[in-house]
Amino acid sequence: MIMSDVLSFDRRALSLAAVLAGATGVAAPGWADGAGSGAVAKSPLEQHYRHQFNFPTGVVLPKGALDTWIGALHTIPGTNTNSTGTGNQFYFGGFQYGIADRFQAGLSYSLFQDPPPKPINGNIPPIRVEVLALSGAYQFVDTGNWKIAAEASIEHALFEGLNGNAADEFRGAIGALNVPISYVPNDQWMFTVTPGVSFLPDKMGGVPLYGTLGYIGAGVNWKPSLRWSAYGSVTVPVTGNNTIRQSGAMDREPVWTVGARYNVSPKTALDFFATNGMGVTPATRALTFFPDGDTTLIGATMTWTPGTGPGYRPNYRGLSGEPLTRRQTDLQLDGFTLSSPDTMTPGTFAVTGFGGSQGSYGGGFKISPDYDFQVEVAYEKRADDGTTGAKVPSTDAAWLVGGSARFMDQNNGSPFSLAVKLLMGRDTSANLNGTFYAGLPMSYKSSSRLAFMAEPKVSAWGQNEFFGFGLGVNFEVANGLNAIAEVTPVAGDADETVWAAGLRYHVPRSPLSLELSASNAIGRYGHGTLIAQDDTKVTLGGTLLFDGRSMKFWN
Repeated sequence: MIMSDVLSFDRRALSLAAVLAGATGVAAPGWADGAGSGAVAKSPLEQHYRHQFNFPTGVVLPKGALDTWIGALHTIPGTNTNSTGTGNQFYFGGFQYGIADRFQAGLSYSLFQDPPPKPINGNIPPIRVEVLALSGAYQFVDTGNWKIAAEASIEHALFEGLNGNAADEFRGAIGALNVPISYVPNDQWMFTVTPGVSFLPDKMGGVPLYGTLGYIGAGVNWKPSLRWSAYGSVTVPVTGNNTIRQSGAMDREPVWTVGARYNVSPKTALDFFATNGMGVTPATRALTFFPDGDTTLIGATMTWTPGTGPGYRPNYRGLSGEPLTRRQTDLQLDGFTLSSPDTMTPGTFAVTGFGGSQGSYGGGFKISPDYDFQVEVAYEKRADDGTTGAKVPSTDAAWLVGGSARFMDQNNGSPFSLAVKLLMGRDTSANLNGTFYAGLPMSYKSSSRLAFMAEPKVSAWGQNEFFGFGLGVNFEVANGLNAIAEVTPVAGDADETVWAAGLRYHVPRSPLSLELSASNAIGRYGHGTLIAQDDTKVTLGGTLLFDGRSMKFWN
């Protein structure tokens, strides 16, 4: 296998997360630049698409530009009749780099490991689809209106159980050739036709599989502004097969995708889309989700394009918001059960560790590669006083991966701060129960010492779902000493109130913040902040904040 199994998260929660993220566009500040404006240089994200989730175009990266992405694809409510956990998921990521003005190369990876939503050949086998692809694209026509490229890939694939037999597998090389032909009449519209062929295994376990798959696709991109865009595509197979039926027979079905993108900043974008496809690598883009190709999945992708050229502005507010005061830096740290909407200063990273009563302990790492965007990982053994019952499918530790995208920044002229936060992961039990968390953290700084927080949030753990609306206050009682109080009414598979209170102290002229808190929440991260126990958990912890731009302590 190429990599070990990763994250799992709830299908219903992901669709709600898409709604939350879409809603932020209403509150977001107006465009700094209009579509088609020639006065401002554009970043790669502000130009026409190089690729949708599963559909390439004739646009390539300019020389020296880097495009990185990570995302997930998930079944939606009511489509997974066999799942006893959080549904079916694909995870994917990759990067592309502009080696020359017309040539780009990159790596992409995708993973699926779950039973199918419906039986295949009368069975419900554990299915694994894992693909690692090396690809390159050369743009041999660029006349302004016409952009034509040739894309090729060589990939390593692992297919297990696709034909309904858990013992059957294919492990080996696959590949693809595509020729996307794009017509760009103006800055707002782009139309693309993409003929292509994928070289896939003919058989697995002695029964037919996909074979050599020829197809032709058509897609459209609409970009009404520098920040918003929408897209759709349909790819029709003409030779070979791209669909596995419930009977185990092979067939052909069109692959469709519709979606939209919002640029959080000129360097960071969020995509939300729906599709019946399952592949993100060039050789698997034209494959439908199994079985039958009639299941709709929803997906989300975060794209980051670092750079320092004229088009790579820090944000759409026209200011950097730097330098921050010590108090503003302190408020970038999360509370005890509520998240901060203030992403960290670009180039900084934080390491957190804590331990408490009822056997609880954990830690996390956050880094902000750019304005309005940060990523984080966490590991936590939640408190267990024996009173949580069926709300908790496992008392084993869990790990989480995710990040935050900030849409409004009070430090930079917005009336208040607002972000979207997503965390996904698994516990470490034998069942590897999936976890998902989505929140919309907000804060309002009424004075230099007083800040109010709010966070509507949703979480899933195994088959359990929780919904909460948290409120909090952070008051600086003395220089560097913050008093924090939080309360979150919870509904769903629990009807209770989660609370937390404590103190945090920023040690003068050091990167260290120390904290002491009490709470009835079983955890500090994600789903653990929405589950209460009877006993009070007391926790002692600390956070080190570093400035990675010069590898020195933050003062």
